[in-house]
Amino acid sequence: DVFMKYMNYRFVFHAVVTYLYQHKDSLPLFKEANGIKQLCPTQTEVMKYERFIDSLYRFYEYEL
Repeated sequence: DVFMKYMNYRFVFHAVVTYLYQHKDSLPLFKEANGIKQLCPTQTEVMKYERFIDSLYRFYEYEL
């Protein structure tokens, strides 16, 4: 629904990255697009995704 909410993709990207950053504690519950497999099946994978989200959140400067 986020993609349908905004016409400008900067807003979409900002909303998605912010959501991921604010919900990092839910990473073990996230599933792949098909809804079958876990996105992060191990704690190591969870830590990798958390670092990636943190880096993306800090790196990308939103000019909304």
